[in-house]
This record gives sequence, C-alpha cells and structure tokens, in this order.
Amino acid sequence: MLHLRVFRVNILGRKLIPDSRPSVAALLLFGILVFEGFDGVVTMGMRFLTKMAMLLLLGTAAEAKDSAIHAGRLIDGIAGVARSNVTILIHDDRIVSVTDGFTAPQGAEIIDLSHATVLPGLIDCHVHVTSQYDGGNPVAERFTSTRFDDAMKATAYARATLLGGFTSVRDAGADTDVVVALKKAIAAGTVTGPRLWVAGAPVGPTGGHNDDANGIDRKSVV
Repeated sequence: MLHLRVFRVNILGRKLIPDSRPSVAALLLFGILVFEGFDGVVTMGMRFLTKMAMLLLLGTAAEAKDSAIHAGRLIDGIAGVARSNVTILIHDDRIVSVTDGFTAPQGAEIIDLSHATVLPGLIDCHVHVTSQYDGGNPVAERFTSTRFDDAMKATAYARATLLGGFTSVRDAGADTDVVVALKKAIAAGTVTGPRLWVAGAPVGPTGGHNDDANGIDRKSVV
C-alpha cells in the first residue's frame, strides 16, 4: 500500500548541495518521485517535488550539462528488485547510464539522493488537464466561466499533476487553443507542469459524451 504524506526534505539546502540547481532532466526525465527511508513505509516527498518543480523555471537548454544523481535505492521498472547505491548520469537532458556505486564525471553536478528511493516519473494516458473537477458546480460554470477561466485554472492543474508524480500525460480532449498554449508554455518553462501530448477539441454526436448541452433544457437556453 502506498502511504502519501508530506515531510521535510533538505536535500536542496546549503548543507547538502551548496548553490546547486538540478537540471530540467532531473525533474522531467527521472527521479521525480523520491521516497524517504528504507523502512518499508513508502512516503512521497512533496516538499522535494515542489522545490524541483520550481527549478524548472530556472533551467534552460543553454545550461545543459552533466548531472549525476546518487540514488540510495533505484526502482527502474525493469529489474524485479530495487537496486542499491547507484549513479544515474544525465547529459543534455538525457539519461545516458545507470551504474553501481556513487561516481560522477569531472565537473558534473551532484544531486545527492543517497538517502532516498528514486524511480521514473509516472505517465497518465487519459487526462483533461484544463477541466479537472475542483468542487464547483460544473453545470453552473458553463454559464459563469469562459475558456479564459479554463486557461487560468489549467496552470494550477498542470502543476498539481506534476507534483503528484506524473511527468508525462496525454490530454484526451480540451479547447484546442487553451491546451496547445498550455503545452507550449510548459515546454518553454513559463508554466510548471508535465510534458503534454494533446488531442485538442473532442468530436462526438449530439447528445453524446462530448455534447456541452447535455443536462441543459435546450428550449430554455437563448
């Protein structure tokens, strides 16, 4: 069972990694899920994820360099068991090797996760990142909100999705202009969120799944 809770992680503080800024690859390609401790209780480091996500705004392609993640435990999704004490080497936003022991090329940035368990970011193949349910009245909101409201909320939804551990998602239906703009903003580092693959506006028959008039008395709508 996966037990989620918030805890404090100081791996980006001055004591462990002075003046360091993990690359975008460390956030988007690997290690977005970091778990504390080896006692069998799996806990998600939400504060760590928040700090890593904020670093997305600081990293650019021009700053590409070697980064070495020292992982105390690695779940790679391939081996049947977790690997202990490994180094994940990243070059220009690509993972190039995973080797045993804590090593690093000369000049590489060290990201010390030797106390933690690291695994690849999760992928969600069906989301609607611009229209997640937030506790409001979805029928009333059809008349009181616009696509611009959706665009504003989508930035918060995207960030929450990334902090939930999902580094890549496929949006299966949304206003094309809004979701494409969100995809571009995330790619540019303007908005914090996962990589997006987007379908744009959905197509469906009258009265079908994608008919916005469902649940509305058409005769009363002017």
